[in-house]
Amino acid sequence: MVGADLDVHRRATGRKLGARAGQHGGQAQIVNAAPSFYLNNINQTQYSIDGTWQVLETGGDDDYMGFVFGYQNSSNFYLFDWKQGTQGYVGRTAAEGMAIKRFTGATGNGLVDLSLEEFWENQTSFGDMTVLATNQSSSKGWVDNKLYNFHLDFNLNPGESTSS
Repeated sequence: MVGADLDVHRRATGRKLGARAGQHGGQAQIVNAAPSFYLNNINQTQYSIDGTWQVLETGGDDDYMGFVFGYQNSSNFYLFDWKQGTQGYVGRTAAEGMAIKRFTGATGNGLVDLSLEEFWENQTSFGDMTVLATNQSSSKGWVDNKLYNFHLDFNLNPGESTSS
């Protein structure tokens, strides 16, 4: 994300990540952290996004990668996430593959409303998290060192979102 404000990230999640600027002004996460995301200061209620991402060799870590869209506050947003391999954690199972989730916390404070379990789960809706779509199987995980392109159209028609 070009021009991400790391201080906004800290306010949204209560955590500060080690980060470095990527090539062409992008961002790179360089520590294995709890669920967290970067924010920029652009009002993003209707937009299209094109980008690329990759996970450099992980040394065996198969966690999520993804991005937030439709951000309203730290407990009300959409999340596209992609898990490299199926894994159990915090009493939940994250299936290999992709999911689109919607978070709808009552207070607007993610530290109060949302749990690690809600971020980890990608098959069953519960708490303040609803699973909207999935593409999961034993061959749907991301691959180390592979560059992926993505495109997202958000809210071009109210209530409709597409990604490829």
